Amino acid sequence: MQLSVHVHAIGMSSAAYEWFHRMNVQNISPNEITYEMLIEGLAKDGKPRVAFNLYLRAHNEGLNLSTKAYDAVVQSCQAYGSTIDLTVLGPRPPNKEESGN
Repeated sequence: MQLSVHVHAIGMSSAAYEWFHRMNVQNISPNEITYEMLIEGLAKDGKPRVAFNLYLRAHNEGLNLSTKAYDAVVQSCQAYGSTIDLTVLGPRPPNKEESGN
């Protein structure tokens, strides 16, 4: 079973993270939308390292996240002075609209 949690990104990372935790406890697998919303919320809420780690987790689970999630991680790390290894993050994914996916 997959569940998409739509959360307003600004100021909602705590609530989003709580939902994410509840999903894990109930053995509900997060999907790409769930990860993207949480990553964007964390990035905008000044938690670039957590957003980075969550992006890597989604990537390791085989999910193809959007350029928006990737950009949110990179921009948040730049804005908040958090150093990340872009080789670990990987290349910027293709824009889903442009690639037809």
